[in-house]
Amino acid sequence: GHEAPVTGLAFDPSGSGLLASTSWDRSVRLWEVFRRSQHTESMSLSSEGLALAFRPDGLQVCVASLDGQLNFFDAKSGAHMAVIDGRRDIAGGRRLDDKIQQRVGIRRHAQCLAQDLKRHRSRGERHNRASLLGTI
Repeated sequence: GHEAPVTGLAFDPSGSGLLASTSWDRSVRLWEVFRRSQHTESMSLSSEGLALAFRPDGLQVCVASLDGQLNFFDAKSGAHMAVIDGRRDIAGGRRLDDKIQQRVGIRRHAQCLAQDLKRHRSRGERHNRASLLGTI
């Protein structure tokens, strides 16, 4: 399992029994809850994981991390598909030594980005990185 507090959980919306989790241990794990084996697929992040969401079709999972990135992983293979770097959007207005406020602000912003992405995907809209970040 995870080696630090779990910060996000989501079930695959297609009903396959796939559970995704993210944690402060800088990892994302995919769990097959209806299988007898304890095997999990683990993917690493560049920073602490904050929140995650599946695409409505269950093919990808998006993970927001503390460094302002949205990482996209293939839900079946665990392969890293893409990343959106939102660091410039969340860095302004914070002192470098203000770690507690920075973490809270980044977490809220990353959760908003993940929710906006989920909303766009649920409507069936397709966006490239630039157009998605322009709408937020």
